[in-house]
Amino acid sequence: MSDISGAASTFVASYAAAMALGADPSNTLPSVADALASHYPLSTTFTALTFGTVTIFPDRAKSSQSILEHLERFANSGLGIDIFMEKHRIEVVSPGSALCWITWAIRPNDGTKGWNWENVYGYRRVIGPGGTEPIQHWEFVIGDHEIGELLKRKPNILTF
Repeated sequence: MSDISGAASTFVASYAAAMALGADPSNTLPSVADALASHYPLSTTFTALTFGTVTIFPDRAKSSQSILEHLERFANSGLGIDIFMEKHRIEVVSPGSALCWITWAIRPNDGTKGWNWENVYGYRRVIGPGGTEPIQHWEFVIGDHEIGELLKRKPNILTF
């Protein structure tokens, strides 16, 4: 499990590329959600932490469904999903984990001025069964800043 920082940085870039698919209107919301969900655990839990609320997704299928619902909120509010990574930083926690701060920005469709926010993701990398290809995924996200900034602009977005 050498170079966890480099592995985490590559994983962040892959996740950012999946998020950037939303800028192309020919990509459907389900396809963007699936690309993002490929970064979540296949058969173990993922935890989203926001303002003291803990939401646990039991597997990738539930994560994909929840991501799709979140993207639909953006789309239905008029913001759209032209979201891209501005920057990131990695802090190694152990040989198999790192904290990843990602600053996202949005170019809204509805004329709302764009803004940015920072989420913190827990990255995990473990050796696969029988010493095969490493398995990597997000274990958690802290999304206070994302939801806080979103609610400032679209106070009813969580009801869409």
